Amino acid sequence: MKTDTQLEKRYRSTEAKYKGGAHQAFVAYDLEQKTRSDGTAVYPKVKRVYPATQKFAQIVEVPDEAQNVHFYPDREHLPERYRGALQDVR
Repeated sequence: MKTDTQLEKRYRSTEAKYKGGAHQAFVAYDLEQKTRSDGTAVYPKVKRVYPATQKFAQIVEVPDEAQNVHFYPDREHLPERYRGALQDVR
């Protein structure tokens, strides 16, 4: 049986730590990827970021091949094509 101290030290993902409490912003971009039929297609991608309130910058890495990179301050501002690429936080 685990003690209270052991339970407090278990890993929590970034989403779980800030879910419902922190402001979320989004970086959306398009990325060309290989398809199953040996062709290529451009897929929408979204990264969720949690901007800090202090004075330091957060680096958000996107692939060098990313196209059409944009920052959106909240989910409501995301264009429809990127909303489908965004995974819901549980």
